[in-house]
Amino acid sequence: MLAIQGKLYRNTAAYNSPTWAAIDLVADVQVNPAWDEADGSVRASRVKQFAKTMMGLEISARVRADLTDAGYLALLGALHSDTPLDLMILDGASSTNGVSGYRADFHVMSAGEDQSLGNVLFREFTLKPAVSSSDAQKVTVASGAPVFSDIDGS
Repeated sequence: MLAIQGKLYRNTAAYNSPTWAAIDLVADVQVNPAWDEADGSVRASRVKQFAKTMMGLEISARVRADLTDAGYLALLGALHSDTPLDLMILDGASSTNGVSGYRADFHVMSAGEDQSLGNVLFREFTLKPAVSSSDAQKVTVASGAPVFSDIDGS
């Protein structure tokens, strides 16, 4: 698989009947799922033991600035709003079987922009799951469509 095939999608419809629109001006995406851990060590073992507790699901996306692009404007608007965006991050197209990723309501937490002379303007958006009635989900594409399941640590 090639990273260039990865996609960042924005839901432009209702949560339970999503319409996924690709944010096409994405250059780079970093998906960083990482579990917090709790020490469960006991004297019966000389090996430290741990339990997974909560998963951090921070996403960073470098997006070329374009004030006519709906995806870019949605991300930029969410920076200045308390309303999260329903986003799906996949390692390929949403119609390609076997592709996987995550879906969640994300807050845009930051949007850095390097305005150095000679640069094309990009924003580095940092996305984190929002407090929402919809839990973050794992995504796997099967039969040509995204299938959503719980992130449960198993």
